[in-house]
Amino acid sequence: MKSWKKIGLLVFPAVMCMAFPAFAGQWERDGVTWKYQEDDGSYAQDTWEWIDGNSDGIAECYHFDANGHLDQNTVVNNWIVDSTGAWVVGGNVQQMDLSASQEEIGAIYQAVSEASSSMNSMDAQVDAVINMTIDGESLEMLMNMDMKANGLLSGNLELLYNMAVTAEGETININMFYLDGYMYMDTMGTKIKMPMDMDEAMEQSVNMVSQMDISDPLYGMENLKLYYDGAKKTITYDVNSAELNSAVQSIMAAAGMDMSDLGYSYEVTRASGTVKIDENGYPEEESVSMDMTMDFLGMTMDMGMDMTIDIQDPSQPVVISFPSTEGYEELIGYEDMAV
Repeated sequence: MKSWKKIGLLVFPAVMCMAFPAFAGQWERDGVTWKYQEDDGSYAQDTWEWIDGNSDGIAECYHFDANGHLDQNTVVNNWIVDSTGAWVVGGNVQQMDLSASQEEIGAIYQAVSEASSSMNSMDAQVDAVINMTIDGESLEMLMNMDMKANGLLSGNLELLYNMAVTAEGETININMFYLDGYMYMDTMGTKIKMPMDMDEAMEQSVNMVSQMDISDPLYGMENLKLYYDGAKKTITYDVNSAELNSAVQSIMAAAGMDMSDLGYSYEVTRASGTVKIDENGYPEEESVSMDMTMDFLGMTMDMGMDMTIDIQDPSQPVVISFPSTEGYEELIGYEDMAV
């Protein structure tokens, strides 16, 4: 087997504090600053913590240094805390709603999902990190993609993808676009085109998923949490792995892609997600994190994926500037496909 090399770690900015919220405890004055005593008598130290200091059901996020002192009016791990010690972004104190029920948060999630489904156009930046391990050898792949789409609902679909994939120090640039019933692909100067009915393919995908016996729009989602950034909201959630695996297997079976007879199997072991909602109720950023294990012909591969989709001006029309279609050669074997 070809040996895979680990190409190093991608350094991301520090993740916002996601510690368990403190439902009990008390503030203590310590000279010119403050400490926070947990309900077990210990003190918060070298950590971020959500604390509802006035018991209004809304918690703010605070950082305590290694000595347990509250950090105030400074920058901690690239995050700003104000004079009260609360974490702020763009001048807005970040808050967590401790009083919202799972049903209430679920209703907000359903509303933003419906708003997303109503979008006829999209301009998005997609960033993904994929880590794969086989027999102790690891490979990390990075993907960056600009995606623009029109006609998602109205038909006459138009798509444009500009993508860069990096692995083992090498980067491959791929430019793809769908226009007038053809998919065009330019990979490092090699240009091909193929007839394709993307409108029909999308409709078939929707119909296939709709045939699944899943009546709950929050199927498999649990541990929903709601955060506020001024007028904006953020929802985080986990996904029940067993229910997710059942859903994926149903989709693959419906698509005729069940390869269990060939010794192929897979299992999602962990999945979680985040959706950031703008002032108008549309998603402006969505992220998914997932770990899975795949077995094929006696070979086991562990894979982890972290993907973020940043949506520019959601719900607004998108203007797409397509490259020239000159110089693309029809892919052999696709001549008889109906457009």
